[in-house]
Amino acid sequence: MLDMYRLLWIVFIILWILNDSTAVALVVSSARASAASGGGTLTYSREDLLQLRSSVLCKVGPGDPIPPELRPRKRGKPGGVRTRLRKRRFRPHLPSIILANVRSLKPKMDVLHARCRLTRAFKEACIIALTETWLNETTSDSEVNLDGFTIIRADRTAKYPGAPVLFMGDYNNCRLEGVLPSFQQYVDVPTRNERTLDLCYGNIDDAFTVRAHPPLGGSGVSSDHNIVFLLPHYKPELKRSRPQSHCAPQWSEDAIAQLQGSLACTDWDVFQGDLDERVSVITDYIKFCVSTTIPT
Repeated sequence: MLDMYRLLWIVFIILWILNDSTAVALVVSSARASAASGGGTLTYSREDLLQLRSSVLCKVGPGDPIPPELRPRKRGKPGGVRTRLRKRRFRPHLPSIILANVRSLKPKMDVLHARCRLTRAFKEACIIALTETWLNETTSDSEVNLDGFTIIRADRTAKYPGAPVLFMGDYNNCRLEGVLPSFQQYVDVPTRNERTLDLCYGNIDDAFTVRAHPPLGGSGVSSDHNIVFLLPHYKPELKRSRPQSHCAPQWSEDAIAQLQGSLACTDWDVFQGDLDERVSVITDYIKFCVSTTIPT
């Protein structure tokens, strides 16, 4: 009997959605049919179904009271470095960096692959710098490679002046301020217990905002160093400086012909003196002719 009732409601819903004008005959069990009309078949027309629909629908008009907890509330706009980075995540001014001392990388590669697939911070990071001292020539690149990243296991030097240069790693008993006085150290959060050991030095002032994340790994194999997430906080010089206007001369054919005429009519014998004095006077005279004949 329950299956027949379910069939009745399924057909009712289908006809209501399709707005079918044809009547439908639904056969129910003999017990329900005898209790309703004394026969074995119940027949519903389109009008009967529409009346049933109007009797069960609850319509809320403009004047009907709505509980305060159900009314939509205005929400503020979130801010912060992380929100701005998400808006321009494919056009960052500086790379977003994740720095971690993993303490044996190979047993944690499954966890690292999962974070790169499922964690937004890892998926959108430009650089993942992992400090690992147990890798050697017996470990191939394929064993520690991450999808979407290019693995680099050697030092690199910047070839372009003014390019960002970063030195990062696990600095237990040393600091680089003495040998790199012009570099700034960005990490200002504890990375192991209450100590800051994983550091990042760069040649750009106030380039990153630092956040600490839990260590890499699960229970029993977790690292003892926190993951450091460096969010780009740098604003380019072009956006920091005010726009400046410059006047450029308009070298049209008429202006060039007028300048040539002025120079052709000049009596160059009047310029006397030693070589340096004559060069200075002639240069100033040519600049004066250009400024008076070439429009800007």
